[in-house]
Amino acid sequence: TISVLGTDTSTLNRRGRKQLRRNLQVVFQDPMASLDPRLPVFDIIAEPMGVFGYSKEVIQQRVSDLLTLVGLEPAHANRYP
Repeated sequence: TISVLGTDTSTLNRRGRKQLRRNLQVVFQDPMASLDPRLPVFDIIAEPMGVFGYSKEVIQQRVSDLLTLVGLEPAHANRYP
């Protein structure tokens, strides 16, 4: 049995798996291989939120907040990695 965040994943239906995935994130070990140099930082950060159906306004604010959290200026969101 695989348990993630205290939940037995074998018992989850489609909706349950989707809800659980909202709390998970892949952390790649090699940023040079995992960040697409053709996409601006904003697009890289925003992509997962778009997949989960967040509104453009929420995505804009969250990307800004996340950049600030890691010590980057939100104005740099249009730059490339």
